[in-house]
Amino acid sequence: MAYPIIFFGAFGGVCPTLMKLASTLVANPAADLPLPGFYIAIGLYAILGGGIALALGEQNLRGALFAGIAAPALISNAITGAQDARYQPVPARTSYFEQLISTAAHAQDSKDLQPNSPSKPMETDGNISIVLGNAAATNIPVNICFLKADSSDGTKCSDEIVVTTPAIGVKDIRVPVDTVGVIVAGVRLPITGPATTISISADRAPTPANDFLWALGGRRSTQITDLQARIVP
Repeated sequence: MAYPIIFFGAFGGVCPTLMKLASTLVANPAADLPLPGFYIAIGLYAILGGGIALALGEQNLRGALFAGIAAPALISNAITGAQDARYQPVPARTSYFEQLISTAAHAQDSKDLQPNSPSKPMETDGNISIVLGNAAATNIPVNICFLKADSSDGTKCSDEIVVTTPAIGVKDIRVPVDTVGVIVAGVRLPITGPATTISISADRAPTPANDFLWALGGRRSTQITDLQARIVP
C-alpha cells in the first residue's frame, strides 16, 4: 500500500506547479516553454510530496494527495517572500546632521555649476531623447559614451554616463559641447542635430536557473540576450 501513497503524494506535490504552467501557457500561448531547470524543480517537489505523505503515515489516497499539495507551500512562500523583498526599494535613513551636510554640499555643487563658472560650463549643443523600441527594454541601465570632436578620428570618449531606460515616455539627456556622436549599448551613433532621438530595444529569454526558481514558486524572470540602439528619423 506504500507505493500508491507515495505516488499520490508525489502527484499532489507537482500539482500546484503544473497548474501555474498551464495558466501561463493559456494566458500567453506565445510564452517560451520551460527550460530543464523547471523540470528539475518538479522532480524535487514530487520527491518532497511523496516523502511527506509517507512520513505522515497517510492511510488513504485522498489524504496522501492533500499532504503532497501542502508540502511545497513553505518553500514556495519563502522564495516568493525573498523575491518581493529584493524588488522592493529600501528607503535610505539619514540623521538630521547628515541631512544638513547633504544640503550644504548640494548648494555648493549648484553654485559650482552656474553658467558663469569657468571651470564647469553648462552650455550644450543639444540633447538626446531616449525612447523605448519595445517593452522588453523597460528599466534597463544603458551606458552612453559621448564622443569628442577634438580627437583625430572623433572617437575620444569625453564623458560616460549610465542611464536607465524609461518605463513610459521619453528620457532627455543633455549633450556636452563639441560632441560629434555617442556610443549607446555598444553602437556608435551620430548626433543628427540639436535634438536627437535614440530608440533602444532589447531581447529577453528565460534561463534554466530562473525557470528552476519559477517552478519552486517564484516569478518567472528573464535575462537580456541582446540590446540594440538606433536613430529615430
